[in-house]
Amino acid sequence: MKGKTIRVLLIEDNIVDALFVEESLAGTSDPVFVVHKADQLASGLARLEAGGVDALLLDLCLPDSEGLATFRRAQATGPGMPIVVLSGDTDEEIAVEAVQAGAQDYLVKGHYNRDLLTRSLRYAIERKRTQQALSELAQRLTHHVSNSPLAVIEWGTNLDIIRWSGEAEHIFGWKPEEVLGRSCHDFRLIYTDDERKVTKVFADLCAGAPKNFSANRNYRKDGSVIHCDWYNSSLMDGSGRIRSILSLALDVTEQRQAEEALNLANQQLRQLTLDLLHSQDYERRRIARELHDSTSQVLAALSINLSRLQNSEIGLPRKQALLAESIDLAAASSREIRTVTYLLHPPLLDEVGLVSALQTYAEGFEQRTGVHIELNIPPDFGRLDGAAEMALFRIVQEGLGNVHRHSGSPVAIIVVERDATDVRLVLQDRGCGLSAKAKSQGKESVRFGVGLLGMRERVEQLGGELEIASTEAGTRLNVRLRSEKTMDKLRILVVDDHQLVRKGVVAAIEDGRPDWEVCGEASNGREAVAAAERLDPDIVVMDISMPDMSGLEATRQIVKANSKRRVLIVSMHQSEQIVRDVLDSGARGYILKSDAGTELMGALESLQHNKPFFTSKIAEVLLRGYLDGPTSDKALPPSPVSHREREIIQLVAEGKSNKEVANTLNISPKTVETHRARIMAKLDLHSISDLVRYAIRNGITEC
Repeated sequence: MKGKTIRVLLIEDNIVDALFVEESLAGTSDPVFVVHKADQLASGLARLEAGGVDALLLDLCLPDSEGLATFRRAQATGPGMPIVVLSGDTDEEIAVEAVQAGAQDYLVKGHYNRDLLTRSLRYAIERKRTQQALSELAQRLTHHVSNSPLAVIEWGTNLDIIRWSGEAEHIFGWKPEEVLGRSCHDFRLIYTDDERKVTKVFADLCAGAPKNFSANRNYRKDGSVIHCDWYNSSLMDGSGRIRSILSLALDVTEQRQAEEALNLANQQLRQLTLDLLHSQDYERRRIARELHDSTSQVLAALSINLSRLQNSEIGLPRKQALLAESIDLAAASSREIRTVTYLLHPPLLDEVGLVSALQTYAEGFEQRTGVHIELNIPPDFGRLDGAAEMALFRIVQEGLGNVHRHSGSPVAIIVVERDATDVRLVLQDRGCGLSAKAKSQGKESVRFGVGLLGMRERVEQLGGELEIASTEAGTRLNVRLRSEKTMDKLRILVVDDHQLVRKGVVAAIEDGRPDWEVCGEASNGREAVAAAERLDPDIVVMDISMPDMSGLEATRQIVKANSKRRVLIVSMHQSEQIVRDVLDSGARGYILKSDAGTELMGALESLQHNKPFFTSKIAEVLLRGYLDGPTSDKALPPSPVSHREREIIQLVAEGKSNKEVANTLNISPKTVETHRARIMAKLDLHSISDLVRYAIRNGITEC
């Protein structure tokens, strides 16, 4: 506090005591104390509200107020003001209560001198500043933890739960009051088969391991099982004994399920490939057999007849008969070839649509197999897109093949209908039902493809659903496809000042999810804000360091304009301060550009379902900041500059003149000059070079 002036407000009705305080403080020079007086609480509080006060000396016994109520009224008027209470010998206990209620110190009248008074005031100011800094830091940490996907659980020396916060209740289902003070062995938290592994994790931490990681299964309150990644650290006392263990848990159930689904899909893909090869061989043998047994024989007979026609000894009547027979054989051969080609690909499907193709195929199928087909399609059904028509036709084709060869049903009923939202296909027979193998595996081979698995693949590729119900009375196949006009498309705005990066992100989205729509692009924060207002995207993929306006400021404005819009930050920065600034800006996700190739689609899917997403590296930064705690040297103060000042710093660091900055921000050059002077003074900077270095260090611009 050297060289500083401290303004003290003294509320004291005793003239002698007030004079002693004035004289005591008047004799100091470093710091210099300036005393303002009031002899009643009301006038003193009015002076306090007017501002310009650094510390308050408060007598508890005043003409218009007395006792602890005096302190509480002063505290309510100036909640951030350091207060030193003045008490007499008879009310020292009340002064102690005031300290317990938030006063920084108390002095007993007649028992203090100049040194004690000045020291008490200095310590009160510093103590209050420290308390406020710790309170602000605790608020920021609480905010970051509450907005992260981590559950925060702290264990005591006996492995009893002493903290249950963050996403703990959301992930596991128990409220804090249900678990605090209880051991994890007192309720079903650890999955039974993983208890031995978790016990070893705790044993290692208690034995001195500073931190470790475990991936295990857990029970939720409702009894369901989830997969969690646990980041654990231990806190030891001076003698090496465990004081507490802090665990941060991340629910990765969806990720594990996705991995399992991917493994299952790979197995199914391998089986589907094998079935395709078998079906290809089967179709080749079938076509070869039909050509040999039918078409080839007809053509052989036709060849014999034509050879006999060359014999001049045969009379005219016989030649005419042979010629008529040859014409019939040629017609039969043509019909056989047409049938084979139709089964390979129905030409009517492309030319006149699904309805006519199904009608023609059903008539031919009934003639060939004797299975009666009841086809019910509304006359105004209309056309679908080509992929949907092909899928439905092939499903009917394969389904009827199954009916004929496996069910023994004399009839098959086909219903195709649509409304404003769905297209539905029902194929029903009255046969013996599916075999146990087909029900369990869904992949029994049929004549025209790769069976039930092939049908399911066709439907799922179009975003539809397929259900099969089979009993001894028959089998019912239900297919539902969504009408193309009702498909919900996720709208995404991509923002980056590098065109190659934008094109890469756009290509990754379009290749990974063709059903999503990249509705626009922007090359800086200012364009992003305007595009978000104009295009109304669901998600904005945002870089941080960009010209004109940074991604952080753009994020603040976009989220402020519409809180339903979600912003995913994709940046190269991973410092703790930048991560905090990103969370404070309102972004819901943060991935590094180096991880975008593997994490981008997963991050977008999480934000699509209103879930935050952070890559493991960013989660580690958050975890490290939390584990360091309020007393860590790494704890960073809040940014000393405002949003407008950050904009000006960025533009100046990019080399823009005052006039160019003014034009960009729609303010006057004089205002820009005022801001620049204030910024340089506030940050103790002395040149543009210092300002550029500050902008680079704090992620406001790139080097």
